[in-house]
Amino acid sequence: MKKINWIKKYAIWFIPITLGGFLFFQSCSEKEEVNPFDETLPGQDTVNFQITNPDPNSIAGLFVNIFHPTCANVACHDGTFEPDFRTIESTYNTMIYQMPIKNDGNYEYRVHPGRPDQSVLMARIDGTISPPMPFQLEPDSDWLQNREEYIQNITNWIKNGARDILGNLPVEDPQPKSNFRGMLVFQSDLLLNRHKDKAAVIVPSEFDSLHLYFSVTHSSVDIHSLDEHHIRLSSKMNDFEGEISYELDLLDVPLFGRGLYGDVEEYYLRYSIWPPDFFGGEDQLYLRLYIKEPDQSITEIPTNEASYDIKSYLSLLFSQ
Repeated sequence: MKKINWIKKYAIWFIPITLGGFLFFQSCSEKEEVNPFDETLPGQDTVNFQITNPDPNSIAGLFVNIFHPTCANVACHDGTFEPDFRTIESTYNTMIYQMPIKNDGNYEYRVHPGRPDQSVLMARIDGTISPPMPFQLEPDSDWLQNREEYIQNITNWIKNGARDILGNLPVEDPQPKSNFRGMLVFQSDLLLNRHKDKAAVIVPSEFDSLHLYFSVTHSSVDIHSLDEHHIRLSSKMNDFEGEISYELDLLDVPLFGRGLYGDVEEYYLRYSIWPPDFFGGEDQLYLRLYIKEPDQSITEIPTNEASYDIKSYLSLLFSQ
């Protein structure tokens, strides 16, 4: 009986002390893992790239009007089989100068830029190679109603060089070059939203400073080995001649955030703007990046031939 009373008397102290010691030593023995995405700030889903009313003869127009709604069917070109029509990026990269799987021996590439007659994509669509595409149609597809117009759009795009969404012409044996992945704009620590229709970043009428972050990937060199990294600003969408070039800051540690296609990207390039740097009375400013890797020519992002939507994405819209 005395033994039981002793246990009751001291158990109230013994259990917490023992448990506390166990937790203390456990915390000392385990190292805290660093999450590389801790720097990702909330609210970044607002930067998703939206395409509205694209040129029907551009890769953006073909993706929105044809490839995605008609061809990216379940168990077909939804990533199951190439070409992969899930995104603009995958659509372009799995067609241009890519070897076809089904071929009668007369075609070297799925899309041969400048040569619709040498592109297996056209041969599959017009039935020269069986089975003709599209193989099956979703109930909401408008392919049958607009077939001739859509075929002409694809033909025009290929004939005009099959430019990518940034307006670049492809080359058969390309040298690795800079690839634009996204832009974020902050006022202090606040991530600014984009206009739902124009995709431009909305800038408040009054602000102290803006910090622009850019994600640009490089397949051949480390980003810190770039020869040049500049930005120009213009009130005109396609006129940057004579505008001042400002050097972009190259960060040692990137900012992580959502990019052009919704993926988490690394933002190493930054440009900070103060109100006096802006042109007076402008409603919208367009941005153009100039990136040079060693032993290569300067890459302009975007070019004048790029989709309107990508030019609008790389712009600042001042609220009134």
